[in-house]
Amino acid sequence: RCRYLHHLILEGSGCERGREPGPDGVSSRIRRLLLPPTGPCNEHGENRVTRICSIGGGPGFDHVAISLAAHFLHSVQPIRENNNHRTRSIVTQVFDLYSADWEPIVTALGEACRNEIGNDSCKMTNHFADLRLSSDGALLDAVAIVDIVVFQFVLHENAAHFAVRNGRFVESVLNDVLETAKVGSFIMGIDSSHALWPILKNTALEYGWSCTNDQDLNPILFGPKSFIILERECICVTPIHL
Repeated sequence: RCRYLHHLILEGSGCERGREPGPDGVSSRIRRLLLPPTGPCNEHGENRVTRICSIGGGPGFDHVAISLAAHFLHSVQPIRENNNHRTRSIVTQVFDLYSADWEPIVTALGEACRNEIGNDSCKMTNHFADLRLSSDGALLDAVAIVDIVVFQFVLHENAAHFAVRNGRFVESVLNDVLETAKVGSFIMGIDSSHALWPILKNTALEYGWSCTNDQDLNPILFGPKSFIILERECICVTPIHL
């Protein structure tokens, strides 16, 4: 799972099938969130932080994948004499039904990741969430401020708990996440099947998201076979029924 997400970020050209990779592909736009910041930051270093929400992220594989991707992007940048070449800090909130069981592993893995990349400001915290419920306040509070939401092998596993009407999810935590996320944020989903991507896409379009999936992009070597990337372009106060 770590490899799937890592390769989707770094190897995904974001280009349509039959086209050459370009700087404006969706994966390229995600990578911009992980590049070392060059502008001035306040005393809290806030413009150096990329915030992640990992849904069903268990032991923390999403955090590791994104932290390693950011570390690589930092390592290949030219060193500047003015010392503006700062590492991007990845701050991840992991939400999982079995958060209590994962807690010691999340703590150990987070520490190992910081030691590996040499960035003490990369942090991972563990939280409870039950996707079978229609809403989760703590999860939505996180979704409202993060830059990237990730879920791997979650959608189809919980499909029985998501109501579908007219080809769209209704009254589910997915609807709440799509409605709450900020403009400019991304949702990256990886799963074992394409079956529910059309339903998720139809639902996301109503909330102002654009969609790219594995049917649109060139194959990614050693990457996920089934994935979807959503990018929020605008806020629709009332969902648009297409």
